[in-house]
Amino acid sequence: MIIKEIYLENIRKYSQKKIFFPDEKKNNQRILILGPNGAGKTTILESLIFLFRGFIYGNSPQRFIKKGASKAIIRGYFFSLKSETNHEISASISIKGSSSISLNRKEVKRELVRKIFDAYWFFPQDIELILGGDEIRRSFIDGLIKYFDSTYKKTISDYQTLVKARNEILLRAENESEVYNNKELDAIEEVLSKTTVEILKKRTRVISELNNILEWIYKEFISDKTLRIDYKTTLKISDKLKDSINESLFVSRGTDFRTGSTSVGPHRDHISLIYEGRDARYEASYGERKLMALALKVSGYKLILEKKSGEVVFLADDLLSELDGNHKITALKLLSMNCPSLIMTATEIESNIVSDGDIQRLNLEDIK
Repeated sequence: MIIKEIYLENIRKYSQKKIFFPDEKKNNQRILILGPNGAGKTTILESLIFLFRGFIYGNSPQRFIKKGASKAIIRGYFFSLKSETNHEISASISIKGSSSISLNRKEVKRELVRKIFDAYWFFPQDIELILGGDEIRRSFIDGLIKYFDSTYKKTISDYQTLVKARNEILLRAENESEVYNNKELDAIEEVLSKTTVEILKKRTRVISELNNILEWIYKEFISDKTLRIDYKTTLKISDKLKDSINESLFVSRGTDFRTGSTSVGPHRDHISLIYEGRDARYEASYGERKLMALALKVSGYKLILEKKSGEVVFLADDLLSELDGNHKITALKLLSMNCPSLIMTATEIESNIVSDGDIQRLNLEDIK
């Protein structure tokens, strides 16, 4: 993917702004957007995310749209390296949250756009993949699967609906005997077990594939030590997967009746980053943890490129802050050698850290 130009109207600080991207190289595009804090670097990345993914990263329409405006417009011009064709993508969003998108001036569903172009990203908050709880890493794995598995979003939605229905029955019950002899609960758990099997199988397969990439990337670019993802389910699993899940749900009814919630299942599973055999949350420096998070996201990006037919740009916001010189060099090397389409931002960068041959610069202060 080559990003040629984007036009922003009523987005944050931009009333009307055209931004042209360097595109001298026709086989890839790696760009470093430079500018002081408040220059609008992050806004450009968030606009690309909205254009491709349809949501506003970390914000509401009220904070994304320029104060006083009722609607915002983002328009981009892109070149597909796979089909060697140009595309115009335009999206609008109102202050109330309604949005529309067009491809080559024809209104379409965003899923059609994502079959051609898509975005994946690293933001400063992604260090929580290392430091945060299981919920963050579960969301990361599930989100990754959704990029290339069109059915997984519905599978997760169905699972959440079934868990909610199970919890409602538990809350209505008057005693444990009632929950252990509840035909409605039997029926829900039967379907819930089937849905759980789908989630466990897909998570397990993707984590295995991701580990193969992650272990190689970490050793190749960061350290000769090991980093991998560890997945432990809260369910008691046997060779007969569905039957053992059903049994786990049945056995937990007593505990779940007292708490009014479902205590076992994919929504409670443990996903950890293991560094040299220990939980990465308690190892290494802040800079090393940031590189771990970057290695994890780049591994996810490479897996998407393997499995997804469309072209995907990797967006990295403020990656180099709080990293020392050696860590900056490592991060840039990791990105430039693994991300064929890359847009990243920084407030400033030392001249010896990156060469123009690897990554082209776009200085926002030079844009009129």
